[in-house]
Amino acid sequence: MDWLQGRHQDCRLPDHASIGSIAGFWPIRDEPDMISLLHDLHTLGHDISLPVIEQLDAPLHFYRWSPDTPLRRGAFNIPEPQVDTPAMQPSLILVPTLGYTRDGHRLGYGKGYYDRTLHALAQQGHNPVSVGIGWDEG
Repeated sequence: MDWLQGRHQDCRLPDHASIGSIAGFWPIRDEPDMISLLHDLHTLGHDISLPVIEQLDAPLHFYRWSPDTPLRRGAFNIPEPQVDTPAMQPSLILVPTLGYTRDGHRLGYGKGYYDRTLHALAQQGHNPVSVGIGWDEG
């Protein structure tokens, strides 16, 4: 990961050989823009996916993404892959985060999609590593 961390100074991910498939996100509002990181992870050979809202107020689904994947405007006008690309079950999910409460609960934009998704995956016996991505305001 030395090359990756050299390009993304604050990137602290596990050894890239052990990560497997990675779910990123397309930034909205003031979320950190991880697109160049997703490009670099794709270049390293990782399978990358982006979330798709197939049904409002339901868990997210993840579909394969590459720099050449055409995107459409999905729910809330967020770019997402078309559902005719392969669905994926990521082993690592990058989760956009506005911050955390003092007791460790993630703060987002209030719709709870990632919370529902992580809960649903756990119920299915799939427990991907989730990494909160936010700004350092320290």
